Amino acid sequence: MKHIKNQKDFDDIVRENEVVIIDFYTKWCGPCKAIAPFFEKLEKEFPHIVFVKCDCENSEDVSDTLGVKSIPTFIKFEKGVKTTVISGANKTELLGLVNGL
Repeated sequence: MKHIKNQKDFDDIVRENEVVIIDFYTKWCGPCKAIAPFFEKLEKEFPHIVFVKCDCENSEDVSDTLGVKSIPTFIKFEKGVKTTVISGANKTELLGLVNGL
């Protein structure tokens, strides 16, 4: 799984891929840790989608630019455009995000 470390990483990943879902997390966040295996499972089940992680503490410029206020937050980009944002470690909502619901 790819990790965003800075604004350039973010710009490149979103520009170069059709559909991208980014997991904004921190290492100390309990709900982030709980949903991580499910996010990794989705990456295997949906190979046409690029799944990426972004540690908010190491990439504050990216999370601040995108307005991430809580963690975990998942943001979907389609053709470079932010289309959907969900906050919280809800597997049903995350699966809906992946399926385009």
